[in-house]
Amino acid sequence: FACGEDKAPVASAGHQAPPKSVGNGYTFPQNLQGREEIRAGVAQLADQVAVRLRRHAMKCQGVSLAIRDPAFHDISRQTRLDPPTDLARELTRAAMELADGCWNMSSPVRALTVTAIYLIPAEEAGAQLDLFSAGQEEKRRRLERLEGAMDAIRTKYGPGAIAPASAPRDPGQERHAPPPGGRG
Repeated sequence: FACGEDKAPVASAGHQAPPKSVGNGYTFPQNLQGREEIRAGVAQLADQVAVRLRRHAMKCQGVSLAIRDPAFHDISRQTRLDPPTDLARELTRAAMELADGCWNMSSPVRALTVTAIYLIPAEEAGAQLDLFSAGQEEKRRRLERLEGAMDAIRTKYGPGAIAPASAPRDPGQERHAPPPGGRG
């Protein structure tokens, strides 16, 4: 580089390369204990990852899960997804399958990280159609519209305006609509 021999193409000043992965991790204030608490933590992280995937107009072809125990020992697993997705529900399902395969659910969890990997532009994502699951594609389109509507609500009213019911509640982000008549 010092001799001016960089082979990379010249990029304009405002150009940003698309992300290679999109992930989110969190160290919980208290250890998660049991499958339901772990699933709620994974669902919260997967939802945030899915929002960012859609913001970048990307879909992932794989998901990675990292689990840290209270002694700060990490375990990480990843899997491929077919078809590519930007849906929180599918990211959660894949991450929980990884967790079920590598983690004793009765052991405490201190931190989780969910990462979408093998990203491709959303317009390039294709799916192999299946003769016997004709209704699945319509269901998938409805879920994509639903999560897009949730993104619009968060954009307009803030990140705590709407969340999956299974996500842990953060009292600092909760917002409630005023009662009818607008008086509090």
